Amino acid sequence: MRNNRDITTKRTNLTRNSKRTFWPEGTHLLPSTIISRSPTSSAAVTIFSLQKPAEFSYQPGQAIDVYIPERKDSVHPSKATFSLISAPIPPYDSNLDIAVKSTQYYPIRWLLEKATIGKTVY
Repeated sequence: MRNNRDITTKRTNLTRNSKRTFWPEGTHLLPSTIISRSPTSSAAVTIFSLQKPAEFSYQPGQAIDVYIPERKDSVHPSKATFSLISAPIPPYDSNLDIAVKSTQYYPIRWLLEKATIGKTVY
């Protein structure tokens, strides 16, 4: 997971850091665990709660980049950007909540189809 406010990323120059994992070179990634997923009244939207890394802080309206831990191939992207829907004040700031709307974009399909509780994203 990358905090968009603090880090800028070059969208080119992808580096293979480990087996089937790609992200922009020089990106500081914070691992986060999926701790819950909840359906909403809309069948197309699912709420994911991610464990907030200790060194992560955010402000209202901020977005984060979430990198999935695998890629189908080097053509498919490994990152999706989400607005945080959780409040950045205690007691609501212990998790990072994102709303994920179903699309054909590969990282979102991965989250909705393959991501399970306990899986790590970056």
